[in-house]
Amino acid sequence: MDSKQKVQIHPSSVMFKGKPELVLFTELIATQKSYIRTLSLVDASWLQEAQPAYFRQHRIIQGS
Repeated sequence: MDSKQKVQIHPSSVMFKGKPELVLFTELIATQKSYIRTLSLVDASWLQEAQPAYFRQHRIIQGS
């Protein structure tokens, strides 16, 4: 899904203090903020290789 919703890494995640460029997540927790949990690091080249048509039409938005 491509909702462009802003999310943060959940504080219980080992990646919470890091700033990964790209992740894949399976859990979205909505409280006062939207948090992602159960996530894995992803290399952008993997996605471009697997779905090149998608990445010609969309751009990856990096978090701040």
